[in-house]
Amino acid sequence: MGGPGGSVNYRSAFGPPVLAVSDVLISLCIVGPLVVGYWRGTWFLLDIFLFPNDGALSCWLSLAIGFGLLLLATWFQEQLQTFVTRQDCCLYFVLSRLYTVLLCLGEF
Repeated sequence: MGGPGGSVNYRSAFGPPVLAVSDVLISLCIVGPLVVGYWRGTWFLLDIFLFPNDGALSCWLSLAIGFGLLLLATWFQEQLQTFVTRQDCCLYFVLSRLYTVLLCLGEF
């Protein structure tokens, strides 16, 4: 159980404790608020631009578009992955980011 020379190794599965604590702090203080801000901004934009006078229609259309995009992304994930990974570096970078943006739009 011990490391070299019989000493006990106290490293966690996440690496040194300093890295684990910094990972938690970055997740809580930076990533979490950015994700919340993204979703709140997206919902406000949908309220303004989709159907501002009909909340129910706006909600149903948003659900239909979101489910449709996510369903298509799930069905064609393997084909899209194969196509994107065969591209050169610059086109791979653009297409992989575009895929991420489409998935983010699908989750509104």
